[in-house]
Amino acid sequence: PGIAVVVVHTGRDVGPVSAVPQAQEVALLPGTVLYTGRFLQVAGHTIELIEQLMPTDDQQWASQLTNDAVAQLMRAVATTITNAQGQTPPVDPAYCARFAVPIA
Repeated sequence: PGIAVVVVHTGRDVGPVSAVPQAQEVALLPGTVLYTGRFLQVAGHTIELIEQLMPTDDQQWASQLTNDAVAQLMRAVATTITNAQGQTPPVDPAYCARFAVPIA
């Protein structure tokens, strides 16, 4: 269990066709490149920042997040964590568990 923040640039909101729109699901296209393994301390929690990398003109994959953007994002995450403490999750955790199974 943990908290991950996923930043995508080309994801598609599937809420309008979802059976559980509160889950705020986003679909990613095949071939989407994600950068993982970036961990930050926020509000007493370890947060994994997962970012979609974008191709550059020379066909390399690059981050689009600046240090200022990451700092702003983590402030928003800290506020969200603080506001969520003691609240009932808006979506049944069993529904969300399907996203957290190991891929073999």
